[in-house]
Amino acid sequence: MEQGSDDDVDEQQDPLLRCAERVLEREPVRVLQPRGQDLAQGRIADGVAELDEVIERLPGGWAANVGEGGALLSGGERQRVSIARALLKNAPIVLLDGVTSALDPVNEAAVHEGIERLMAGRTVVMVAHRMRTVQRADRVVFLDGGRVVEEGGHDELLRRGGRYAGFWAIAMAQAAGE
Repeated sequence: MEQGSDDDVDEQQDPLLRCAERVLEREPVRVLQPRGQDLAQGRIADGVAELDEVIERLPGGWAANVGEGGALLSGGERQRVSIARALLKNAPIVLLDGVTSALDPVNEAAVHEGIERLMAGRTVVMVAHRMRTVQRADRVVFLDGGRVVEEGGHDELLRRGGRYAGFWAIAMAQAAGE
């Protein structure tokens, strides 16, 4: 095992990790076939993650082999497959890391919709660099240099006019210019 790899952690021995699912890594996909899951559940998850057109174009649909690291899928499609997998697992705790990094606008919108559905009834911890990704969070922890500099809800942090508000203004100005 490599030090720092996912193989170092035995999910079966740690009750918190057994109930948590690390979703939306940068290269999360193996095969679309949900292991041990009913195909009807898979169809529900693919509808929520907006995977219908992806599944239809792949030979074998849900059972398709998508190549090492999901090579046959775009980055956004891999993210959407991860959302579907998390929905199938129905984990009460979901960790999201870099969910919208390097996505085109169409896939980013689809991923955001999937995340909204995924968040319902779950505890979600999200690491994000894009400000729009955290806009609907109940609580935002804004870090700078590894330290917490602000904490609160999105609207509250905007009203305070601190670092978060400054980053938000820059992000919105950049989005308006695109």
